[in-house]
Amino acid sequence: FSATLRATSFRMLMAIAAGKKLNLEHFDVTNAFTQSTIDAEIYVEPSPGDFVTKGKVLKLKKALYGTKQASKLWQDTLIKHLTHHMEFKQLRNDPCMFIKHGADGVLMIVGVYVDDLVVAHNSSELLAWFVEEFTGPKGFNAKHLGKLSWFLGMAIDQHRDCSITVHQQQYIEKMLEKFTPSHSSSSKQHTMPCNPTTFQSLTKSRSPEERDRLSRLPYLELVGSLLYLSTMTRPDIAYHMSILCSYMHDPSIECFNAAIDLLLYVGNTRHYHLQYNGKVEVPDGLEHARPLIESNDGFLAYSDSSWHKGDELGYNMFGYVVYMYGGPVAFAAKRLKVIALSSAEAEYAAASYSCKEISFCRNVCNELGICTNGPTCLAVDNTAAITIAENRGVTGRTKHFIDSIHFIRHMIDFDFVRLRYVSTRHQLADGFTKCLDKATFRSWCCRLMSGVGEEFCGR
Repeated sequence: FSATLRATSFRMLMAIAAGKKLNLEHFDVTNAFTQSTIDAEIYVEPSPGDFVTKGKVLKLKKALYGTKQASKLWQDTLIKHLTHHMEFKQLRNDPCMFIKHGADGVLMIVGVYVDDLVVAHNSSELLAWFVEEFTGPKGFNAKHLGKLSWFLGMAIDQHRDCSITVHQQQYIEKMLEKFTPSHSSSSKQHTMPCNPTTFQSLTKSRSPEERDRLSRLPYLELVGSLLYLSTMTRPDIAYHMSILCSYMHDPSIECFNAAIDLLLYVGNTRHYHLQYNGKVEVPDGLEHARPLIESNDGFLAYSDSSWHKGDELGYNMFGYVVYMYGGPVAFAAKRLKVIALSSAEAEYAAASYSCKEISFCRNVCNELGICTNGPTCLAVDNTAAITIAENRGVTGRTKHFIDSIHFIRHMIDFDFVRLRYVSTRHQLADGFTKCLDKATFRSWCCRLMSGVGEEFCGR
């Protein structure tokens, strides 16, 4: 096993760079796996056409692509070089992040995704030292690609005011060319993922003929491509992707058509982007939580849940979004693992499960020494759920709650989280739990993603 940088960690790094006015640099390691020593006696046949070693076998001295331990060996080699030779501190909560403090507030943070490194810094001297130590004779065969502008299919724009925007326009355009070459021009007509009733009425395949037809359509590939998009930069389609993914094993024609509609929607809104302006702002509806939000550099979270009849399993949707320095760094739309008997129980469970992501973000921030000057504000739009969380009493309506959803009480007891009421109108996790009508959805997108201005919503 070898770890990779979490999407949340990457977005947190972008937010921190904007908030702390750090410059972002990009490094790439050439043939990374071959730069670590193999840990076993392995022999390979020479490549075809190699007449020098014809009829012989070769003993590996270095790890080779295709050997099962190569990725782990490379990660171990990289970690050893960064921590022992260059004296970085590896984060416990995300082993793919490293930090180094210098005198007079000098700071460098490194995020690693296999052989790609993102380096955030506020010192040109420290950067020059890193380039020499990492790419020089004592380092690796690596390249300094300059300012970070492209990473894992995402375009990163660094602006003069130190704000950062992240988008995937090129990725979306490639998807349109691949999956809907004859419909790309019609994407301009799609201002919504689909009709709200469409996703609520999706079903599995109804006949062997339909399954046979679906087997010839690229449903899995299309949904997988959209899923990466929603995971990285498009939280506005997270709910829709959660529904489509639940039919991966047995989709219907309606599921495929809904996925195509969703692709055409993101094609029409390809300019949507995540923006981290580096500012500490108090969102509308949370003015009463101003001291709590401002003391944590704008670090706050929202959680929400829908409570209705649900699907055949009785599970309802919940969602959360975590903000830092003006932009979302963590978000999700998922099924509750609890059969809620009331809206209060659903909201209470959603807030508790959201605390897991808040805990991860807080732990990373604690190790970086950023954004955790007290409890985190968690905005919930259900007063009954807040009352249940802040009071340990057992009533006839709460006596059946399972242990796992009481995690929020632990977070409150240790003052890691404080719940604050927010109206549904200002609930930024609302669109993760249900299909919204056109006007509400566009307004929600405007507030959810900092890069979507009111001028677009008015078009």
